[in-house]
Amino acid sequence: MLNCMIHAFHYFAGVTATVLTDNMKTRVTEPRLSEELKALRDAASRLRGQLDAQRQLKGRQQQSLLALEAQRSVCERWNKLRQLIGSADGKKFRNFAQGLTFERMVALANLQLRNLTDRYLLFHDNTQPLELQVVDSYQADQMRSTRNLSGGEASWSA
Repeated sequence: MLNCMIHAFHYFAGVTATVLTDNMKTRVTEPRLSEELKALRDAASRLRGQLDAQRQLKGRQQQSLLALEAQRSVCERWNKLRQLIGSADGKKFRNFAQGLTFERMVALANLQLRNLTDRYLLFHDNTQPLELQVVDSYQADQMRSTRNLSGGEASWSA
């Protein structure tokens, strides 16, 4: 019967200092059970401490992951900018700046060209940023390079 009670105490994780059996006349005191109970309570306390420490570490890890993701976003933005305009000799940036200036000049040239004729419209070539394309509205909006215009067309678009 005593073994059954010991197993029950382990199962329910608790024991009193004094154990009463069914026979109320007999009272059993087990110092060994009290020691085991104290050891189990100490172990549970240590485990709770470890669990709290683990939760704190997990919270710090989450904060670190959020900070890392924010930093990745910033790095990605700078990397895209570097890919667009950065190179060791400055050629990419020079071409980028010239492309912006060229776009502005094409827009201003189209304003002047509209005063002369409604037939032509200039566009910069997307594949070659510093090349021009001409749209001829009299020829079903056909787009052509400025390199193959006839002499009269070249004077209108120039």
